[in-house]
Amino acid sequence: MKIRVESKNQHIRFFINDNEAYSLTFSGKPADIIGLQYRFNGTGAVKNTRFIKDKQVIDF
Repeated sequence: MKIRVESKNQHIRFFINDNEAYSLTFSGKPADIIGLQYRFNGTGAVKNTRFIKDKQVIDF
């Protein structure tokens, strides 16, 4: 399963396997990422995590 989250101009979109699953608009100014958490019901694994801002890419 591929999960992607995009945020721009106070609008956030969640994609699962390249299909938009949910979107919302939020108020307030965006903040820096202060944490990341993965939760699974049962067994699970994370293969890759990547953050992209403009052309800067951070891979974990």
